[in-house]
Amino acid sequence: PFNGYPGDEDEGQMGAWYVMSAMGLFEMDGGVSTEPVYELSGPIFSKITISLDPKYYPGKEFVIEAKNSSSKNRYIQSATLNGQPLDKFWFKHSDLVKGGKLVLEMGPEPNKQWAANSEHPQVIDIEPIVTTPYIIETERLFLDEQTVKLACDTKAAEIYYTCDGSEPGKNATLYTQPFVVNKTTTVKMKAFVGERSSLPASAEIRKAVMAKPVQPGEVEPGLSYSYYKGFFRMVNDFVESTPVKSGVVPDFSTDLRESEQYFGFQFNGLLKVPVDGLYTIYLAANDGARLSLDGSVLINNDGLHPLTEIYKAVSLKAGFHPVTVGYFQEGGTHGFKVSWHGQGFEKQEIPANALFHKK
Repeated sequence: PFNGYPGDEDEGQMGAWYVMSAMGLFEMDGGVSTEPVYELSGPIFSKITISLDPKYYPGKEFVIEAKNSSSKNRYIQSATLNGQPLDKFWFKHSDLVKGGKLVLEMGPEPNKQWAANSEHPQVIDIEPIVTTPYIIETERLFLDEQTVKLACDTKAAEIYYTCDGSEPGKNATLYTQPFVVNKTTTVKMKAFVGERSSLPASAEIRKAVMAKPVQPGEVEPGLSYSYYKGFFRMVNDFVESTPVKSGVVPDFSTDLRESEQYFGFQFNGLLKVPVDGLYTIYLAANDGARLSLDGSVLINNDGLHPLTEIYKAVSLKAGFHPVTVGYFQEGGTHGFKVSWHGQGFEKQEIPANALFHKK
């Protein structure tokens, strides 16, 4: 559900891990092997009886006995499984479900001779994968041209790529150095080590089309706002309802809120872009927010979540651009910030001198 699980502990997996660990059993591979095994550690109980369900398992019960176990005697000295010496630090799941008894002799110091020559239960008998290649140090949005750099985390991998939409193979271009694109391009890539290959990958490097400004007529400083009270889960929950109050604020501020929880704001206005160029807009919110620019949703940071910041690059011509931001806070601590960086300035909250509304 949208508000998580009671206790928020992965549907019981942490509890299950504790129960198994308290019995001195652990599955390094999560039990997904064709022949699962249990690695051994010191249980916190001197005796454990596992009742086996006859619908699924042939044995009646499996007993784990830890002799001399105490808060000081935490180390396995030796082990027997069904009366036979166990010189491995693991045993098979198939042995457990047959029923039987595991006896552990416990002591205050590790017995470094016990299971020292044990074979490892997990055998890697397949070649390692070739990891998927990716672009690095490359802006996805550019004005004139963009240098594209590819990378792969697998040592000695060769990357082959295409820029014409075709699927890459060893007949494609071998990547040896960064290359330049001057139009919107989809780079498709695949990595090879000998005859082994990665999964294919693709990345779009987009040439910017600058959004044109509007001609709003007379404007005044500040943003129009509407303030709402209620229990909200999404921005849409309040934008169609009747606001408690409305007016003009100098910037994206929630200072006029009447409580610390269960409220929403809708801001409408004009963003004044100083010069043509690329700009990155940032929207941070706890719980949720959504930002539209030039009539389209640019950033969707909506829904219940902790303080999270999302950003997106856009290309804008100088002038006024319509901007709308909806923000709501349910329980907990509120957090809200709208920032940008662009031509000639570093990241900052969008200042009041860049925000206007129609007169």
